[in-house]
Amino acid sequence: MKAASLSVLLLFFWTTSYTQNGFIVSGKVLDSVTQQPLFGASVFCQNTTQGTSTSMEGGFTLRLRPGGYDLVVTYTGYQSQTIRVTDNDPVSNLVVNLVKAEKSMEEVVIRSSNEVLDGWEKYGSFFTDLFIGATPFA
Repeated sequence: MKAASLSVLLLFFWTTSYTQNGFIVSGKVLDSVTQQPLFGASVFCQNTTQGTSTSMEGGFTLRLRPGGYDLVVTYTGYQSQTIRVTDNDPVSNLVVNLVKAEKSMEEVVIRSSNEVLDGWEKYGSFFTDLFIGATPFA
């Protein structure tokens, strides 16, 4: 019993010391024009598995290990933004304003035809050769 309680105590101290080694980056993601929060925007550190998505209020929080990271913020229909963060200069109330991506297409030409090939005309020989056979006994 003593060994079990000692191991639980050591585990507790190890996890608290582990969480103290690092820094926290938090902030909000907003639309640059309307200043409305963007719910579900992706916020992640490039070349790592650390990431999160924003809340209904556009807020996010990331707990990172010591070092420098490129924080990438993306949202569908908006231009991605990359921000450099380090443990020497932790950011607690970062505000990221994303700009809508202007996408335009080239001219699209749609052409139609009244000619509709019957399925048998189009694929009949393929079906006959492969499934029925082309031998005299078929």
